[in-house]
Amino acid sequence: MSSKANHLFQPQRTAEQEPPLTVAVKGFGNFGSGIVNLLTKDPNYRVIAVSDSKGGILIEKGIEDAQKIVEHKRSTRSVINFEGAKNISNKELLELDVDVLIPAALENQITRENAEEIKTKVILELANGPTTPDTDGILKKKGVEVVPDILANAGGVTVSYFEWVQNNQGYYWKDKEVEEKLREKMTGATKEVWNTKLELSVDARVGDHPNPFSTIFLKKKKKRKTSLNLFNVWCTHE
Repeated sequence: MSSKANHLFQPQRTAEQEPPLTVAVKGFGNFGSGIVNLLTKDPNYRVIAVSDSKGGILIEKGIEDAQKIVEHKRSTRSVINFEGAKNISNKELLELDVDVLIPAALENQITRENAEEIKTKVILELANGPTTPDTDGILKKKGVEVVPDILANAGGVTVSYFEWVQNNQGYYWKDKEVEEKLREKMTGATKEVWNTKLELSVDARVGDHPNPFSTIFLKKKKKRKTSLNLFNVWCTHE
C-alpha cells in the first residue's frame, strides 16, 4: 500500500459509542482497501462490510485479514463470493446500521433518494463528493455527522506537497519524519475545522470553508447564545 493510502482519516468514538466501532466501506480500491487494512489492525474498530462495483460482502464478526480479500478480488475481479461472507448489494451496504460508513469510491452515492435509509452515525467521505449537496440537510436532521471529503482524504495531497518540497530542496525525509509532519498538518487542520464548526454552530462541511464573514457571523451567534454540540471526530493515524 502506498504512503498516500496509509495516511487516512480515522474517526474516534463519540461519547455514545464504545469500541469496537462497526464500519462499512463502500469501494475497495486504493483508498477503500487501505482504510480496511488499517482498521482491521486496530482493536477499536470492526469492519463488517466492504463492496466494489459488482457488489459487497458482510461478515458480522468482522474482517480479520484484509489482505485475503485483496487477493480474492485480484483473482476473481470482485470481493463478492468471499469465503465465509454473505453477499450483499451496494444499496444494502449503505443502509447498514453501523457506527461509521465510509464511501471510498464514486461520487453521488448518498442522495436525497436514499438519505432517509442511512442508519450510520458518522459518514467519513474518503471518495470525492460521495454525498450530494442537497443531502447534507437531511443527514444533519437525522443526527448523522459527515466528515467532508476535502478534509477526510487530504492526506494524499498533503504527502504530494511534501514530495514537492523535498524535490525542490534536494533533501529527502525519512518515513518517520513524513509521518510526523503529516500527523501535525492533518491534526491541526481537523481541529481548526471542528473549532469553526462549534463556534459557528454549523456542520463540518461549512466549517471547512471559512470566509471573511465568519467573524461577523460568530458574533451574532454568540449574542443569541446558541448551544454547541461537541463532535468527537478528529484526525489521527496510528
